[in-house]
Formats: sequence, structure tokens, C-alpha cells
Amino acid sequence: MTRLLVLLLLALSSTSYGFRMLEGEFTANKTCDLWCSFKKHRNTGNHQTAIGSIYRIMGDNKPGGEWLQIRDKDNSIRWVNKTCGNIKINKPIPFDYFILSISWQPTFCKEQKNKPECQSSNTLFALHGLWPTTDKKPYPAYCQGQIAKPFGHYTTLPLDQELSKKLSSNMPGTQSYLDRHEWHKHGSCSGMDVKTYYTKSVNYFQWFSDSPVAKQLKSHKGKIVSSKQVKQWINQWSASQSISLHCIKQNNKTVLKEIRLYLKKELPVSPNSQSFFQYAKRSNCPDSFYLTP
Repeated sequence: MTRLLVLLLLALSSTSYGFRMLEGEFTANKTCDLWCSFKKHRNTGNHQTAIGSIYRIMGDNKPGGEWLQIRDKDNSIRWVNKTCGNIKINKPIPFDYFILSISWQPTFCKEQKNKPECQSSNTLFALHGLWPTTDKKPYPAYCQGQIAKPFGHYTTLPLDQELSKKLSSNMPGTQSYLDRHEWHKHGSCSGMDVKTYYTKSVNYFQWFSDSPVAKQLKSHKGKIVSSKQVKQWINQWSASQSISLHCIKQNNKTVLKEIRLYLKKELPVSPNSQSFFQYAKRSNCPDSFYLTP
């Protein structure tokens, strides 16, 4: 009966808050209220955390949300703000493959003219991110209990000078703290530490940038290309089921916005043709599209 009640409460939480089940431990480092309902600020019995005490994590209100659901010492289910302690997630959130997202930077900068990285850049390809992905929703995000924040509100990532330089060169968005956002939202789900995550991200991005596909696209900037032709370039390098193209409407033209590489979950540090995951969601680009210069 008790187990049935717990499952019912979790189901209700999921419906109301986008609840995500997690397994782990929360260690309180300050005294905070333990709410029956954080939305209504209801704390029946005036429960509070005890500094140094460890609580079992049941889940959070949503990926990137501010609230953890825990079991209090009397076995009741309560909500606590994530800033009230340290979070340790014991069971990784599963995923099936990676998506390496690569922006066609001129299209991005047409939309985001005021971004720092768009003021003086002449880059065509830009690293957006490396995303652990599954076909089942919700997609993995903020997997170590992180809170979603504006990009610049995250602290500097602990990367050495050489890797930081490489990352800045390949991900112009570091000027807008994109690297911090991508690590907390996606890298935290990768099973890698931050250095390994960005080493592989840069290596795979550079692998694509040096590919015949990238060279052909660069040589056709400012021109209309056919999807059929681009697929032929892709097939010469890899397999069409491992790369997808994504377009948007911009100034009454259909333009390339993003290229996605689908990669295996077990990524070696050095990319090779065996790294591809033979699956790609259908490209949304039409028969022909424009490569913004």
C-alpha cells in the first residue's frame, strides 16, 4: 500500500512539474525548509534539513529545475532547493548515441547580430555542442542535478590553457559562455569529465571541418546547392544515414542552419569512420537551399 502511494505521488508530481526520477544522495550544507509543496510554500510539521545529514534523492521537478524531491528522516517525501546541499547522482541517465551539432555560422549571425562572436568572425562552421541523445523523451539534460541558468551565470570551466584555446577557436560561442551552458546541460550527461568531453568535441568537430564535405560546402558559400549533391558529398566521406542537414527560412530564402553528425556512444578520442552511428533523423532541408556567405 505504501509503495502504491509513493508511485501515485510520483505520477502526480510528473504531471504537475515535469518530474524526473533520479537515484542518488543529497548532503545538506545549510538549514533549509523541506516543503510538502514548494509551489504553495507548504511545510507541514516545519521540517528542515540538518546540516551534514544525507537524504535519499527521489528526483527533481524537471531537468535543470531548482528543486529536489527527497525522503526525510521520517520517510516522508519532501522538496528541497538544490542550493541547500551537495548532490551525488548514483545512476547515470541512459542515452543511445551522440549528436555533434555544427552551426553554419553566417546563418546564426544573421539572426544574432549582437552576439560578441558575430562582431568580427568570418567563420563558416562553428561547434555548437556534443549531445548525448535518446529517441525517448525527456532527452538527457542537466544530469548531475545542475540548475539551468543564463549562460554567463555559470562559473569558468576547469580547462587547461591549451584546450581552452582550441575550444575558443572552434566554438566562437565561448564569447557568450556557450561552452559553460553546453557542459552543464549536455556534458553532464555524457559520462565524461569536462576535459575529456571538450577534447572529444573539438577533435570530432575538426575531423568534420577537414572533411571533403566541409570543403565542398565552404567552396559553395553564397550559392544555392541541391540536397542531392550534398548527400553525394556526404556519401563519399561517410554514410548518408549518419549526417542530417537542417534549414530555416531567412529573408525569404531557405538557408542551411545546422549540420548534425550522429556518433556512437563509445567515442574514441581519435575520430574514424567506425565512430558513426548509422541513424539520422530526416533532414528538413528542401531539394535546394542557400549557403549564407
